[in-house]
Amino acid sequence: MKITRLQAEQVHGYLPIDVQFFDDITFLTGLNGSGKTSSLRLLMAVLTPNLEELGAIAFASAAVTIRDGKDDVVVSAEKTSGGVTLSLTSTPGSLHIDSSDLDLYADVRRRDEPRSFLIE
Repeated sequence: MKITRLQAEQVHGYLPIDVQFFDDITFLTGLNGSGKTSSLRLLMAVLTPNLEELGAIAFASAAVTIRDGKDDVVVSAEKTSGGVTLSLTSTPGSLHIDSSDLDLYADVRRRDEPRSFLIE
């Protein structure tokens, strides 16, 4: 299996991403703010799927194409104010994660973060 392409729309509200990966090695280069880190975070979030990252990254749609032998499988995510919907071209149906569930998951993860006390 090889990842061959990442496409996304409205990353951070404005940024389109379209990366085609080479068979051997691909370098992501660009100026600060051009989307290198966001591309990698979105790629990881869609493939794992990582609920914390899917909730944290602003995007409208993302699709990762994976070549499995001679077949292409596309893992896609659509994000709206109602939540995130994940789907696979090789599987009927989709998985919808409600925005309240994404918020709840993020809150549970933050509970273990160290708190600083306000000192006056």
